[in-house]
Amino acid sequence: MLTSSSSISLINRYGYDETFRIFHDCGLDAMDYPVDGGTPTVEALQRANVYGLTEDEVVAKFSAIKESADRHGIIIGQTHAIFGQYEPAVTKEFFDITVKDILATHVLGACHTVVHPIKMPGRILNARKDENFELNLRFYRGLVPYLEKWNVKCAIENLFLEDGEGNLRASECADPQETLDYISELGSDLFCACADTGHFSLVEKDTGITVGDAIRRLGKAVEVVHMQETDRVRDLHVVPFTLRNTMDWDDIIAALREIGYKGNMNFEVMPFVKQFPDELKEAALAHVSKVARYFAEKVGN
Repeated sequence: MLTSSSSISLINRYGYDETFRIFHDCGLDAMDYPVDGGTPTVEALQRANVYGLTEDEVVAKFSAIKESADRHGIIIGQTHAIFGQYEPAVTKEFFDITVKDILATHVLGACHTVVHPIKMPGRILNARKDENFELNLRFYRGLVPYLEKWNVKCAIENLFLEDGEGNLRASECADPQETLDYISELGSDLFCACADTGHFSLVEKDTGITVGDAIRRLGKAVEVVHMQETDRVRDLHVVPFTLRNTMDWDDIIAALREIGYKGNMNFEVMPFVKQFPDELKEAALAHVSKVARYFAEKVGN
């Protein structure tokens, strides 16, 4: 099982080539490469990494990144596609960027890209659930020809929504059955689940489903993970065991072992690494690497 981490803050700080070097020196096997990130406004779409590029230009850009990763001995184990608020996410530009992110994933040699369901305003618990479900079915179905063309699987991530009063509530795919319903309705093995442990912890108060049991309910659909810890109030993205008694990591490890999880042991913890001064960033990532190796050995599939 490969150990892996997200990388966005290091890439933003040092560039991808130096970040690959740091990953290798810190003992990680693989990287969750951020092809694109969060997009809060329609105007921000123009800041996407693939915005305005032709397919040939996407291939050239990400071939150079793949060459750098290979040179440093780092595998691109998975990627993350663009995500954002409702207004930009329902535009043609957002869809076109997602398609190019899938192409970039193929060029980088990864089998999976994480594509968030579109977050609909007011989608808390079952409010607007059917409307939201149909919107996302159309979105994901539109990606099928490109997933097939470039042999990439789309991993659907479980989310939450801020309720206007600072509380993080259950929304898209917070209930594992919703992810399974997407996969069933799409009728394609091109879709799977990305289980974000921290996101599941944030919505347990709404769903009544523990993180471990959410993973068990998803079962074999889980092919990608975002391992991260929260205080069950804020989406902190810190390394497991950083906080005290907030998440049952023994049960989460047991759940991954029970479902036969064989994907990368990927940690989404850049906010944790980012808080350290430059002189300690490699030490912080080395800590991530050691904890990821511990999890990989405990899951052991």
